[in-house]
Amino acid sequence: MCLFSTPILTFGAGWVFKLNIYRIVEHQAASAIRLVTDTQDEYEFIETELDSLRPALKQTSHHLLIKKPFSYPTPVPLDFSRRFTPPGSDLLAFYGSEYLTTAVYELAYHFMEFRIHLPAPSQVSEPRTAFSVEFDPSDGLNLNSHPKIDLIASKKSYEVSQQIAEENKGVPSILYPSCRGPNHELNVAVYDIQKLGTDIEQTQTLKFVYLHKQQSSLIFFEGESNPRHKVAWSEVA
Repeated sequence: MCLFSTPILTFGAGWVFKLNIYRIVEHQAASAIRLVTDTQDEYEFIETELDSLRPALKQTSHHLLIKKPFSYPTPVPLDFSRRFTPPGSDLLAFYGSEYLTTAVYELAYHFMEFRIHLPAPSQVSEPRTAFSVEFDPSDGLNLNSHPKIDLIASKKSYEVSQQIAEENKGVPSILYPSCRGPNHELNVAVYDIQKLGTDIEQTQTLKFVYLHKQQSSLIFFEGESNPRHKVAWSEVA
């Protein structure tokens, strides 16, 4: 599989490769905080408390959705740690996937993770916003051929991947295969916001529908009446 696409010729540096990466986030018209608060005062209070824990947004011209992952609390709380953002560290990353399908499978895991063990209605539906952004992988750490790649891309543990992140502080990004995408496609963790374009592209609304009895999710794309994907919990967990 070719990891990089869209070659760009630059002066004196040979070929520089860039690609668009995809990310899926909470639907911007339906804040989770609003869903759990009854009044505007409650909403503003919780937002203020959360803002006090977040670092200031980077003073760049990047779109808010690009800057937001870099505004999470540090040191990273245990509940906010991820594959290449160890708990207790100051590493914050923008996670993305080379293909939208991969991002769908990654999000489907987290969408079901919080529902799979809870008594729930037979069906839960929530919107999400998908977008892409240009990414420059130059100087990034490519782990796709690493001898411990099975442990780095483990579905069950972040121990090895977080250790690698700590050992390689200072790299602008880490490239690694998805453990949940159907063909283990490329994922990236970007630490340096300057490696990302300033604007978001290809924005669209997706609807994730959780089927409790089937332990699976249907993913609908905006304007489509039939699901584009069906992801079973057993595929991604």
